[in-house]
Amino acid sequence: MAAINRQRNRAHFLALTALLLGSTAPVHAAIVPGGDYSPIYNGVDQPWDVGGFLAVGDVSDGSLLIDQGSDVTNLTGVIGQDATATGTVTVTGTGSTWDNRGFNDTGKLFVGSFGTGTLNIENGGKVYNKDGNIGNNPTGVGTVNIAGPGSEWINAGFGFLRVGDEGEGTMTISDGGRAAGFFGTIGSSAGTTGTATVTGPGSIWESIQSLGVGALGTGTLSIENGGKATSDNGIVGFAAGSTGTATVTGAGSIWEVDRFFTVGDGGVGTLNIMPGGRVNVPGDMPIGLKSTGDGTVNLAGGTLDLMGSDVVFFDGTAAFNFTAGRLENVGVYGSSLTQQGGALAPGGPIGVTQINADYTLAGGAVEIEFGQPESLFNEFDTLDVLGNLTLAGSLEVLHTGESFFEIGDSFEIIFFSTRTGTFDSVQFPQLPGFGFGVSYLANSITLNVGLLGDLTGDGFVGIEDLNIILGAWNQTVPAGVLLQGDPSGDGFVGIEDLNFVLGNWNLGAPPPAEALALVPEPGTVGVLGITGGLFCCRRRRS
Repeated sequence: MAAINRQRNRAHFLALTALLLGSTAPVHAAIVPGGDYSPIYNGVDQPWDVGGFLAVGDVSDGSLLIDQGSDVTNLTGVIGQDATATGTVTVTGTGSTWDNRGFNDTGKLFVGSFGTGTLNIENGGKVYNKDGNIGNNPTGVGTVNIAGPGSEWINAGFGFLRVGDEGEGTMTISDGGRAAGFFGTIGSSAGTTGTATVTGPGSIWESIQSLGVGALGTGTLSIENGGKATSDNGIVGFAAGSTGTATVTGAGSIWEVDRFFTVGDGGVGTLNIMPGGRVNVPGDMPIGLKSTGDGTVNLAGGTLDLMGSDVVFFDGTAAFNFTAGRLENVGVYGSSLTQQGGALAPGGPIGVTQINADYTLAGGAVEIEFGQPESLFNEFDTLDVLGNLTLAGSLEVLHTGESFFEIGDSFEIIFFSTRTGTFDSVQFPQLPGFGFGVSYLANSITLNVGLLGDLTGDGFVGIEDLNIILGAWNQTVPAGVLLQGDPSGDGFVGIEDLNFVLGNWNLGAPPPAEALALVPEPGTVGVLGITGGLFCCRRRRS
C-alpha cells in the first residue's frame, strides 16, 4: 500500500507539472493516453509494461485508448481513482489487450474507484485481471461496456466480477461480447446498486461458480434478445436486506445453471421468465430458503425447465405465479400450484411430476406425452397430485416416437386425492385407425385407446355409437369422454363428433348383437339422411 501511495503521489506531482507547463503526454499511434493518467507513457514502448499501478483519471479527468493490436500490462488498474476524477479506457480491435493480472493472476481492476470510470471493450479487444470491481467504493460510479464478437473481459483464476461493489456499477454485454469469471455478483455490498444487461445473440456472461443478483445490496440482471448467462449456481436475493431481480426475455435468451437456482435465499428475490426466455435448472430450485428469504418466480412466458429436479419451499416467503409459458420436467413441486395459462409438461420427454398439495388448472393446459420408444417401462407422462385437483383448461395428449400400445389399452395419466371439475377441452393425437378418450375415475384420469369412431369400446363403429351422439346432441359434456359423445374432445356434442362415427361407419369387427347393423334398417337410413345435412355446418353452444 505504501508503494502504491508513493506512486500516486509521484503521479499527482507529474500531472500537476504537466498542467502548469502546458505540456501533453507523448502519443503512440496505437496507445493514446490523454489528460490525467499515471505513470506517464514515453510514447515508444510497445507493449507498454507499467509493472505496477496504472491510474486513468487519477485526480482529474483522464483517458486511455488501446488500439491496433497494442498491449498494456500492469499489476493493478484504476479508472476514476479520486472522487474528483473521471476516467475512460477503451480497448478496441483484434489483438488489443489490457492485462492487469500481474504475478500469478493476483492483479485487480477498479472501474470507478472513488470517482467515475468507464471501460469500453470493443471490436475484439480483451481485458484481463483477477478481480474486476465496478463502482468499487461508496462514491464510485463505474460503467463497463463489452460489445462485439471476440470482445472479452476475463476475470482469471478464482476472480470475482462485482457489478456495484461498494458503489454504483453498470455492465452491458452486447452484440456477441463476453464476460467471464469464477464468481459474479450484482449489488455486492449493503447499500450498493448494480445493474447488468446481457443482450443479443452470442452475448454471454459466464460464472464458473455462482452468479448472484442482489448479493448484499440491490442487483438487477436482464438477459434479453438472445443473450445468455451460465453459472454453476444461480442466486437471486442472497442475504437479508438484499434485493435481486432477474429477467430473462426474448427469443433465444437463456440462463443455464449446472446445479441449484435459489430465489429469495435470505433476501428478496424475483425471477421473471418472459416470452422467449428460458431458464434451465438441473438441480433443485429453492424459493424462500431462509426465514428472511422472500422469493417470487413469475413464469409469464418462455420456459422453466427443471430437468427432473424439484421446486422446493423452505422457511421463507414464496410465490410462484404461473400465467403463461411452459413449466417442464419438474420432479416434485413442493406446495400448491395454480396455473392461469401456459403448459405444464411433466415429461422430458417422458416423466413424472408430483405436486405435494393442491393443483388448480384455471387456464392453459396439461401436456401428456406417450409412446417414447426408449421408455419401455414408462411409456407415458404422469401427473400425481397429492391434494385436490381442480380442473378447467385443457388436456393435450401428444404422441412421440413409436407406438407401444394397441386398441383396448388404458393409461392412468393423472392421479389425485380428490377432484373438482373436468377439462374444458381435450386434444388427442391424430393416428390412423386409433381413437382416444379419457375417463374420470375416483382417484385418477385415464387415457383410453380404441378404434376411431368407437365410442362404446366394443371394437365396432355402428348404431350404438351413433345413438350416443344423437342422445347427447347439442349438449355440453365432460371433454373427451367417449361414452358421453365427445370424441372430438371439445366438450360439446355436435357435427365434429358425428363425423367421427359416420366417417368410420362399420369399421371393426361387429359383435354378434350388432351384426345386422352392417346393413342399416330403414329407420336408421332415415336418421342418416336427416343428420347428413349437418356435415356442412355445426351448431354452436348457446
